[in-house]
Amino acid sequence: MFLYILTIIMTLAFVISFVYDKRKLSNAFLFLASLGLIFLSCAWFAYDQQLEILHSLLMLFLYASVLIGLLLFSVGMIINGFVILKKERVSLANGLSTLFGVVILLYASAAILFIRYTVDIRQYNYVLGQVVHYGFVVVSFFFVVLMFVFFAFLAYSILYIALPKKKDYDYIIIHGSGLVDGTVVPPLLAARIDRAIEAYRVATKKDVKIIASGGKGSDEKISEARAIADRLLAKGVKESDILLEDRSTTTYENLKFSQKIATRQKEDPKYLFVSNNYHVFRVTLYAKRLHMRGDGLGARTARYYIPSAFLREYVAILRKIKWVLVGIATLFLLLVYLAQ
Repeated sequence: MFLYILTIIMTLAFVISFVYDKRKLSNAFLFLASLGLIFLSCAWFAYDQQLEILHSLLMLFLYASVLIGLLLFSVGMIINGFVILKKERVSLANGLSTLFGVVILLYASAAILFIRYTVDIRQYNYVLGQVVHYGFVVVSFFFVVLMFVFFAFLAYSILYIALPKKKDYDYIIIHGSGLVDGTVVPPLLAARIDRAIEAYRVATKKDVKIIASGGKGSDEKISEARAIADRLLAKGVKESDILLEDRSTTTYENLKFSQKIATRQKEDPKYLFVSNNYHVFRVTLYAKRLHMRGDGLGARTARYYIPSAFLREYVAILRKIKWVLVGIATLFLLLVYLAQ
């Protein structure tokens, strides 16, 4: 009964939070927790009602998704890392997916060794056995927390991208990215521009404006905003409907400086934030911080590039909630110490 009540409370908390504001980071954690509790409730109901076939299928799915699924996921991430390193320049950022996959496999290997040899180690040396035991407990805790944050962020990002967007926006903000050879719009940015043009043409408000946002990098000959605007003009967007924000160097500045431009013309406008699909949810988190009304719209990205790019977003989310994670870790380590 407690599991059912907890499931209802968690699900209601997610629904209420989601309806109130879709751009809250806590929605991601509530969403995944709700899905997990709903699954466990279904499994417990099948067990309690002696529906053996259904219960067995649910347990098989659980073990397959957690064990086999995680293994396949890690192998896929490692392979993807080599693909992106081959197609893009060699860098730590581009090697994130390989590193992520290796970490998962290392933990899986450590778990197998722990299960196999922990009793033998305790019999050989009790103190060493205790160190290994509590060490593995701590590592497992951090692993589970980090995996939960990752898959919560992933699941909710997919949900957010799939949500239908209202078309009553006043301003469409295109987030810039680096230019090729200092002047050429790369495919990543071109996808954002084309997606913004689609939104521009179906907008319900006829006075909608597009804000091309992005400053001039040290290796660029023109600003990203200027390059975006030139492509918009070439695609048939009226020059009077294009505004340039050419000072920003980060995603947060894209929004902050674009907001200043928009609010000079209209009080409390509504925005559409256009970026690539892996980046959209984090953009909306920054927009929420700036009290900007609106939704995010994702542009397609080359499939091979998505895992690495999404991991960079994940790292940014970890930085955003670092003090929450530090608090949770401190509390857990205190409990482990008291349990000894």
